[in-house]
Amino acid sequence: MKKATILATGIILLAFSATQANIFWTNSSGSGGYFDWQNGQSLYGLFGDPIFVGDNTFVFFPSNFRAESVNGVSDSVSDRLEFELIAHEGFSFQNISVIEYGDYGILGDGQVQVSGGLTVENMDTANSLFGTITATPSMPAISGQGAWQGQAQLGIGQIDWTRIKITFEDNLLAMSGDGSSSFIEKKVLGNAIAFQITPIPEPATVITLTIGAIFIFRDFRKKPAAA
Repeated sequence: MKKATILATGIILLAFSATQANIFWTNSSGSGGYFDWQNGQSLYGLFGDPIFVGDNTFVFFPSNFRAESVNGVSDSVSDRLEFELIAHEGFSFQNISVIEYGDYGILGDGQVQVSGGLTVENMDTANSLFGTITATPSMPAISGQGAWQGQAQLGIGQIDWTRIKITFEDNLLAMSGDGSSSFIEKKVLGNAIAFQITPIPEPATVITLTIGAIFIFRDFRKKPAAA
């Protein structure tokens, strides 16, 4: 059995309304060389529609994924991304990783937070795995400005994971005091990460497939309001 490794770029957390009607991608179903995907959607459409690149990579262009707080009025923005993958004959999914990038700034008294989680469900057995985003620098950030990075990874390690549902949830939160401001957002990275298929010699030839899901973020940064 060949095993596939899924790498993602992207994020997660917070509770969302069960009554919210999801927004389907325009290309919500499709097929690649190693798997098919279906039911691609997000809660609010902030992730946008992905581009499928190189037979193993999803590229998303989220918009307005930014939280900004001024003069003590907190702000948050959240979205949830869902899609299903069905491995082609002879492949299974073994490892799922998520990575996301952004920037933040705090002027005066305030703090910013990114929180998120990754859930992978085996659609044949209903077994699930869950991981949370670990941010660098650690969150909440209470001063300064700069870039942040979040990542999570789930190892499956079983060959019967051939039909899976992936859920990414992401929340950005900004808070400030009187006369202060803060912001946190996702930003443009370009094609910063490359993925490739790697043959691994074993008694029977086994191919480890790396599947990238890269979330490339447009830069919607606004300058924090001056105190």
